[in-house]
Amino acid sequence: MPLVLAGAAIAAVGYIDDRKGLSAKFRLLIQLLAALLLVFSQTGYLSASLFPGFPASAVLNGVLLVLFILWMTNLFNFMDGIDGLAGGQAFSVALIIAFLLGNVQEDRNVIYYLCLVLSGSSLGFLFVNWSPAKIFMGDVGSGFIGFWIAGLTVLGVLRLGLSPMLFFIPMTVFIVDSTYTLIRRCIRGAKPTEAHRENAYQVLVRGGKRHSSVSMGVILFNFLVLGPITYYFLKNSIQSFAIVIILYLVLSAVPFALGAGKKEESA
Repeated sequence: MPLVLAGAAIAAVGYIDDRKGLSAKFRLLIQLLAALLLVFSQTGYLSASLFPGFPASAVLNGVLLVLFILWMTNLFNFMDGIDGLAGGQAFSVALIIAFLLGNVQEDRNVIYYLCLVLSGSSLGFLFVNWSPAKIFMGDVGSGFIGFWIAGLTVLGVLRLGLSPMLFFIPMTVFIVDSTYTLIRRCIRGAKPTEAHRENAYQVLVRGGKRHSSVSMGVILFNFLVLGPITYYFLKNSIQSFAIVIILYLVLSAVPFALGAGKKEESA
């Protein structure tokens, strides 16, 4: 219920922002309150270690999870910039997680079914969002999906003891592209909330790649590369979070090579 209520608040704020516009500070405030609602509703589970080798501290866990939810909520918004990309990511990532839950961990819990719902609804959305798109996700969709995936991660790790790798590896493309781009923009003094076209996927489109090609490339990469990687580590009970960090660092070579985060030159 906290996930549903908090997610509804995120969607409502996104809808109002799409229609009338809201300040970044107000949106962030609502996102923070929603994240706090979700995390504090799980206080009885916060004292456990989030992953092997990590300190078992309820305060530290709470802070990190709130920051994680905030980042994932905005991350999806940052990456919703071309036709089919955010919808394709939601479809493929949710389906990968559901498959792994059903076939590797053999645990068809509530997260398994919610991921199937998210994947199926995202696939339906893709039929009208694929390039050339007739309907766009907007903040009401991207913010909600980002928050929902973060919330499922929090509930799965805390309450069901699921491996964080089940969620973090399939989300690699969005996490790496948005994080790398934001860090590089901040280093050169750009405003984090300022609209831009400097993410790696946007650089590809600006360079002449079609929306459909970039979006399909991400979907296939998720299914053919990230899915099998996650399957291997879960199947062999490899839980080291260092693997996720190494994967992120290696794939950061892609936005680096494309020049993501560099100031877009005026035509």
